[in-house]
Amino acid sequence: MKNSIYLRFTSLALLAVGVLLPYAGSSQGKHSTYVRAEDSFYDEELETAFLLFNEYLAGSPDDRKAQYYAEICSLLTYYPAKPLDKFLQFEATLGTSDKFFYYWAGRIYAARYDYGAAIEAWQKFLDLKAYKSKVITDETKAFIEDAIVKKSFIELPSTYSVHHLPAPINTFNSEENPILFDNESKLMLASIGNNESVRRRKQRSTIYFFERQGKNKWSAPVSYPAFKEMKGNIVNLQLFDNETKLLLYYENKKGDLYQSEKVNGVWQKPKPLEQIDRSGMQVSGFFTSNGEVLVYTAESKKPDKDIDLYMVTRQGEGQWSAPTELQELNSPFDEDSPYITPDGSTIYFSSRGHSSVGGFDIFKSVRNPTTGRWGTPENLGYPINTPGDEIFFKFNKDGKTGFFSSDRAGTVGFLDAYLFVEEIKIPMKGRVIASSTKQPLAGVLVKVTPDNQYLNTLSAESNQDGEFEVLLTSGFDQAFDLTYMGLHAKTESISVDQASPTDILNKVFEIDLTETILAQQTHQQGLQQGKSAVPTKTTTKVASASTETTAPISEYTELGDLGKKFSKGNKAILSNIYFEPGSDYISSAYTPELFALFKVMSENPELRIEIGGHTDALEEKTSSQNLSKLRARAVGSYLMQRRISEDRIKEVGYGATQPLASNDNEKEGRELNRRIEVLVIE
Repeated sequence: MKNSIYLRFTSLALLAVGVLLPYAGSSQGKHSTYVRAEDSFYDEELETAFLLFNEYLAGSPDDRKAQYYAEICSLLTYYPAKPLDKFLQFEATLGTSDKFFYYWAGRIYAARYDYGAAIEAWQKFLDLKAYKSKVITDETKAFIEDAIVKKSFIELPSTYSVHHLPAPINTFNSEENPILFDNESKLMLASIGNNESVRRRKQRSTIYFFERQGKNKWSAPVSYPAFKEMKGNIVNLQLFDNETKLLLYYENKKGDLYQSEKVNGVWQKPKPLEQIDRSGMQVSGFFTSNGEVLVYTAESKKPDKDIDLYMVTRQGEGQWSAPTELQELNSPFDEDSPYITPDGSTIYFSSRGHSSVGGFDIFKSVRNPTTGRWGTPENLGYPINTPGDEIFFKFNKDGKTGFFSSDRAGTVGFLDAYLFVEEIKIPMKGRVIASSTKQPLAGVLVKVTPDNQYLNTLSAESNQDGEFEVLLTSGFDQAFDLTYMGLHAKTESISVDQASPTDILNKVFEIDLTETILAQQTHQQGLQQGKSAVPTKTTTKVASASTETTAPISEYTELGDLGKKFSKGNKAILSNIYFEPGSDYISSAYTPELFALFKVMSENPELRIEIGGHTDALEEKTSSQNLSKLRARAVGSYLMQRRISEDRIKEVGYGATQPLASNDNEKEGRELNRRIEVLVIE
């Protein structure tokens, strides 16, 4: 990599430790500072302008125009990802007096890849009636054309997701070439710059090691003496030969590839790599898994001295071939940081040429197994690539995840470390049924955990037909955890090997209700109270609110609406609950409504309810009120077993005193009267 990629880093680091120009205290000095700042601004030396405007504002903090210029500089240099609130506040004032406001707004939006907003802002600038130079008009038109291309680029679908690594990995320094080692329990990267080197105005590099402490959590960095405070840049790290050797680029004088060995667990001082021609500058390299081939980048012998890809092969013990230029991969611009897959069939590298949309983009090329030639490089697309620089792309051992470095919008330092995951999504249609009845089960919570620490856990819930849908990631095992009525019901692992997103998986999950769900717990609760009768084969059904009746059902609302701001009422009927005659036992196979009530209580923590049990007039008169109270208690017990507080539940038995319909007939009368009601206590 040419050193130009690091030029912004020095100024960035100077700002981090407060290295600013001396403040001129006099009014003449302040005026001079403002003029120099404004001159730098319109010369588009925005980093210098930012420092000067901040110096001026230290003595004139209320100058709105200086604040405006400083904010533009800030957003286009050091802080491109910070909120736009402050800048947009200027739109109502300076946005009307400064004809260049929408020009700068377009550049700010483009810097964060919001190309739609950038195009709109630039078009507003072009539409202004005020005079605009031909230079800036032509430039703005070119910006719009470029933004249209880049907008299309980032809107293309991708099979990758990208994740910014958290602190302490990413810092204000430049974090480069992250790689995992030691069974992926540790991470290594090169960090360029620190406070001491900034004070001396000399760039220093250190190789840091982090230990994994959980999912996406890492220890504080540790540096080894052999790699501590080395002058110049250290980049392009590769561990090889069973992780006993480290290949790295070390900018010592002209810059070359070096190698360090681990002896008795201690890394040794890096020495120049002997496998390559050292007459020019070598920038990056990568050994194939068998150690027989080294692909590296070096300064070419062309007039422009761009960086190209070369290859050497082992000819015997200590002997290597002359370098061969990889002409099918090289462009008229720089190539850098090669990575070859373990099977040797695919190479990934960064390039400023080919179809790059920014600076360095990452490309992929597949070797023809017959001819041995590399195929046409293919841009990996967004979000791997952006209009910024992407470099040091490497896969982890799983071949699905890996790391790279980038200076894209949102970075903390000059280059930050990023994780990528190749995610080919496979739609899955699942269905949950009871193993005994084969009937669908609604309200089953499904949690899907991929066998990869970088992938997020998914969740879904089965509908009334027992169906749910999730998008699984191909190439990983997925653990399905099913919870029904608040209790864990099943765990099952599925291997997802399909490679095409057009494939659809169909899977039926069976839950054994008799052993794992509510039945035993609710029944045992009743037995402990000494009030559960022996069930018979005949069942009675709690009425459904949808059953036709002459009684005024309009005062009832849907169960799920209880507690809502715009609920039509404060009372609901629990439908589809079956009791044995003379018993408070609730059959577990027919209780989705209980879980629905549990969800209502869980989602509305302030809600207090009365559970009312009701019987019909033909049930034994001496026990009907007591029986209705026991039925209400069975529902209350279900909620309390799932940690719904007892003080939120009131259980009442109304017996046959509040019929919904006449007790003269069964179908449209007594059946409706045998019910459980839920009333919100205001």
